[in-house]
Amino acid sequence: MKFKLLYDKIDMFIYNLGYSLIGSYFENKKIKEKKRKEKLEKIELTSRKKEKIDEFFKFNYGKKIPYDWHKYYQSYTGKYDEKYFPELLYIPKFELKMNPKNYCRVFEDKNLTSLLTKNTNVKVPKIIVSETDGIYRDGNNNIISYNSAFKILNNYKEELFIKPSKNSSSGKNCFVLKIENGQDIETGESLKEILNKYKGNFCIQEKLKNHKLLYNLHPESLNTFRIMTYIWNEKIEHCPIIIRIGQGKSIVDNAHCGGMFIGIKDSGQFCERAFTELGKSYEEHPDSHIKFKDYKISQIDKIIKGAKKLHSNIVQIGIVSWDLILDQEENVVLIEANLSGGSIWLPQIAHGCGAFGENTASILKWIGKN
Repeated sequence: MKFKLLYDKIDMFIYNLGYSLIGSYFENKKIKEKKRKEKLEKIELTSRKKEKIDEFFKFNYGKKIPYDWHKYYQSYTGKYDEKYFPELLYIPKFELKMNPKNYCRVFEDKNLTSLLTKNTNVKVPKIIVSETDGIYRDGNNNIISYNSAFKILNNYKEELFIKPSKNSSSGKNCFVLKIENGQDIETGESLKEILNKYKGNFCIQEKLKNHKLLYNLHPESLNTFRIMTYIWNEKIEHCPIIIRIGQGKSIVDNAHCGGMFIGIKDSGQFCERAFTELGKSYEEHPDSHIKFKDYKISQIDKIIKGAKKLHSNIVQIGIVSWDLILDQEENVVLIEANLSGGSIWLPQIAHGCGAFGENTASILKWIGKN
């Protein structure tokens, strides 16, 4: 037992050290990519602004940081904030210390999502068939054979949604299915070919429908709220909220897949402009032509409370990026919980302010000492 505990400590130390060094390297490399460099070159910080950044980070973190991330975030909204939290310190430092890797690997499995909603009012999509490491189950988690799974899906009357249950992000390999006679009527692929793509880990669930306020923005995609919650000073806090919206014919809303994102205030009022990852901005949706500054989601408090209640179920994890929707009956529905590789840039770009607000100083002090 003592040897096992020592092994675990050594393993964790090596993992954390490697993850921190590699993460820092890639964040420094990413900020210098051409698409970001072009935006950085458009922003010039005054001497006084640089001094305020230096003072804030030197006093709280213990050392200065490059100005690149402050310039990058400011390039979208034009808003300056010395409390912007750089990606250089987020994944390689803060997230690494807040979210133990073993718990992340378990809780991020999308075939376990329903367990996260226990004792909450948050719903989950109805699962039709799932596969976990080669084991098939039906919607009631009964283990079934491949042939039984095939039979359930073969001529399912409604549209379905398939996604990987492990190691997925940014909407990759997420598709709508309509199966008739063993093949998808949209692509012509056979059901067998489709299932084989996911290498033993997928989730097929009912296709969800947005509440009319979200549906009206862009009917083709499932438009989701992204709320980052974190445990700090014995409270569950939340970062500024965003909503991700698809455009064109896309069925997903992810920024990496061409979608846009926009900040939503705690009152439910939309910010004035939505952005794409590459910096294109919109004051109205290019397809629905809804003007963002006039739009409001009155049920936003329900979304916030739902996210915080979900987090109280997994206090082993310090910070979570929740993807939630409001369905047609105004139920809060959990799409997934993102526990690693969080996109701290999303709320900061959308709102033009630091993600952690007044907690930034104490967070910097904590990661500076640990």
